[in-house]
Parts: sequence; C-alpha cells; structure tokens
Amino acid sequence: MRTDWQNHVLEEKVVLDARIATLRTFMEGEVYINLPPYDQGLLNKQRSLMEQYSAVLGDRITRFEENDNEQTEGIKGCVSD
Repeated sequence: MRTDWQNHVLEEKVVLDARIATLRTFMEGEVYINLPPYDQGLLNKQRSLMEQYSAVLGDRITRFEENDNEQTEGIKGCVSD
C-alpha cells in the first residue's frame, strides 16, 4: 500500500511529464524557432532540467516500489503454512 507522500511523488511525476511534453511541442513550433538564440537556450536548459527532475522522481518511485516488494516478500516468509 502506498503512503500519501508516495502518491504525491507519483502525481508530481505525472504532472511534470505532461509539462515536459507540452514544452517539447512548443519547441517544435514556429514561435520557438523565431525566439532569439539566448531564449531558445534557456528553454532547452529548462527542458533538460525538467527531464532530469522527472528521472529522479522515477528513481524514487522505483525505490519505494522495490521496498514495497521486499516488505511483501518478507511478510510472506514470516507466515507459516
């Protein structure tokens, strides 16, 4: 069973990934192409940092899912037949 904070991390990643997708779409459009190079660079940096943040959230999610599985396995090992 997930805790409130684990659910918060999952929700945060879903929202962040949607924002990354929106930014990527924007960066493929005409407005982005017509921005000054400096502003394009800032948006590239923003996208990169958002992707790194998403990866960290993904790692955290993997860890608490692994911990949940380990705890479940431990409980199974403690139950006598």
